[in-house]
Amino acid sequence: MTSADRNSSWSNAASATPGTNDEPSTKSKKTRVHRACDACRKRKVRCEGPQNSQAGGKCPFCIQMGKACTYLEDTKRPKGPSKGYVTMLEQKCGRMKSMLYQASTTLNVASMLTFLQLCPSIDLESYIGTHVNCEDFNNDSYLDDLHSRGIPPYPALKPLSLPSPQSSTASYAPPSSNDTTSPESTAEGDNDEYRLTQTALVNSMHWLKVRDAHWRYHGKSSNAQLVMQIQDLKYQKGIKSDFIAEVGKAKREAFWEATEWERFIDTDGTEPLETKAWPERGLDQMLINAYFDKVDFHVPLLNRLIFQEQYDAKLWRTNEGFARLCMLVFANGSHFVQDPRVLWQDDSSTIAPNNKFSGGWKYFRAVLRMGHNIMQLPTLFDIQCLVLTCSFIHTSSSTPQRLTTVAALGLQSIQELGAHVSAVLAQWDPVERALYHRAFWCLYHIDRYGSATVGRPVAILDSEFDVPELADIDDEYWERQDSDGGGTQPKGKVSRVAFFIEISKVDRIIGRTLTNVYGIRTPVHVVVSKRAMATELDAELTEWAKNVPLALQWDPDCSNYSLLCQSAHMWAQGHFARILIHRIFVPPHPNTGTLEQLSSLTSCIEAAYAICGITDALLVRGRHENCPPGHAIPVILKLPSWVSGIILLLALYTTDLSQDEVHRVREGLVSCMRASQELEVLWQRSGKVTDFLERAVAEADLFAKGMAQKVTGPGVEIEGVSLEGELGRYLPKATPATPSSYLSPDAGKNDGKKTQQGLYDSWLRMSTFQSQLLNMDIPMRAREEMEEGIGDDWWAKMLGAQK
Repeated sequence: MTSADRNSSWSNAASATPGTNDEPSTKSKKTRVHRACDACRKRKVRCEGPQNSQAGGKCPFCIQMGKACTYLEDTKRPKGPSKGYVTMLEQKCGRMKSMLYQASTTLNVASMLTFLQLCPSIDLESYIGTHVNCEDFNNDSYLDDLHSRGIPPYPALKPLSLPSPQSSTASYAPPSSNDTTSPESTAEGDNDEYRLTQTALVNSMHWLKVRDAHWRYHGKSSNAQLVMQIQDLKYQKGIKSDFIAEVGKAKREAFWEATEWERFIDTDGTEPLETKAWPERGLDQMLINAYFDKVDFHVPLLNRLIFQEQYDAKLWRTNEGFARLCMLVFANGSHFVQDPRVLWQDDSSTIAPNNKFSGGWKYFRAVLRMGHNIMQLPTLFDIQCLVLTCSFIHTSSSTPQRLTTVAALGLQSIQELGAHVSAVLAQWDPVERALYHRAFWCLYHIDRYGSATVGRPVAILDSEFDVPELADIDDEYWERQDSDGGGTQPKGKVSRVAFFIEISKVDRIIGRTLTNVYGIRTPVHVVVSKRAMATELDAELTEWAKNVPLALQWDPDCSNYSLLCQSAHMWAQGHFARILIHRIFVPPHPNTGTLEQLSSLTSCIEAAYAICGITDALLVRGRHENCPPGHAIPVILKLPSWVSGIILLLALYTTDLSQDEVHRVREGLVSCMRASQELEVLWQRSGKVTDFLERAVAEADLFAKGMAQKVTGPGVEIEGVSLEGELGRYLPKATPATPSSYLSPDAGKNDGKKTQQGLYDSWLRMSTFQSQLLNMDIPMRAREEMEEGIGDDWWAKMLGAQK
């Protein structure tokens, strides 16, 4: 039987009277569902059918009700609206919502009232389209009508002609002879006007149909802003024509469209994901859980629920950006999974030395092999991948100084999309906007942290963005349909991101310190000395410490171990910032520091001791919590702990210390070394820091031994120098050193040359070690010439000054 015959047979069977009981239907493999009569269909009740009735042609219901049992009505169900009709109706509602939101966010209350009063009969059809008729809807003709009305493709919105906040407020408010405008209100009005201009600019760029135009950000200094100013002037003169729309209509496509060769290289340099590198079922979820419990716990980038939904839906099969993100999640989570399948595997059968540190590198390699095309517009997934790349480089790479390079690339991508400007972010989906917030603040933190580590300028200044702080709410309480992207955190429950919000405040202080105190040139706007600026930053840091929420105050006996680890991270960052503020003012010569220099040295020393107290508390608590080896201290504390050791070693040579103070310095160095030894179990590069600290402890032992062999007189107390710093009050410390340990400049003058010589020897060793630590080695001959030059010129002069 042909296909036509089968269709004909099925059609005849469907149209046959239900009472017929032909032979083919009884032999059919499928049970036929008999049609209900017209009366039963109308009342929506089950029809037994005449085949089960003894009345010869009527169903039981029609017999009971005395109705004619007919089968005349059309059996076809009413056809619903077309897909195009539903889509256009949704877009029309979306345009209306965008118009209302744009008006409410760009105008204050008075401006909004004035706008509604002056424009009561605004032609909505010119902004959202005509009425959509379900019965005779034609998608092509409706699109042509939208184009004729100047309505750009969805989700873009035709520029809404709104009055400026200043003019509308003036027309609404009663006149006043003594009306004055404060600088704050003026700045707020400027921001409102800028948000309005930016919204109109982003929407109007659709007229030109430039590739990716909707997502490219154009700042205040761009030429696009001048074009928008022309459009605004035309509107003020009563000219209703849209300049950009006219350009779009008259443009010559040959000069505007992307060339064939440019489109051809859009995907060059990129390769699909190697599926063989994907972790096995079960292992993948183990790595995801490890990432969120250990990595995202300290750098909150992703929403766990959203990521899990996307992963369970297998988005990685169709979206390469998400696949790349998943591989980086696997790479970062591999350090915390004891499974040989996450380790590096090469073609040879030999096991590389230190293979236990290779966790995650095969996933990271798979990401690198996918490549990247700089011609492509960055996406949210791309920016999130850069954050995770920074996390992996910081913990696993031998070149951690690249951290700032990758973070700067991420911040530049943020700026390219305009995600650093609240006016642009306000137009996006609430969930997407919240994820961009997280990505930005993670990159901001990494940039400040990395720049302070290697002594480089920050990638973005605080004056160049207005991204709001992260919402203090856990992932499970996000309201995804909320226009503000917010939600409600239960009272009394500390969110997982609360500590990171406080860290962001410290990062702002670190950024200003790097710019104003360590900058190569003093900024023009800074009219005070670096010393005064440091004092101001220190006071701001102290004020931050006083205002930290009670739940995040340092308490080594905190019952919530997770909260203790986050609090330790936050306070270590705060004390690291304090060291950064003051260490530039540490006395450059032994026993010759001014009162201010000694005060800065005191601040650094006390901050170092505070960090030692944090790491000791985490080690003790980690043992009680049965943490596996290497898991008691977060790797993010590696830098603060190492800096603390450097400061304590520096204190040995900067001023003469008492035996008790030398003993305390040694104990602090031992604390730093214990922390580094804990970290090196998981993180190979921490072993370098351990080697440095072991030598530092040996130096302290030699220093103490030398002090025991000579008789030292009592010290001279310097008034006004207190080892109890303001920020140090918030952390437990060992027995503080006494102020009498700081001697006058004349004390120990006879031993100055020996001290300088020892400092020079230590400097040589530290310089070589630092070069190895940061993998910035220079040729041996060049290094010898450099050290020889420094010794002949500078050190000879310094040693000769003590004769």
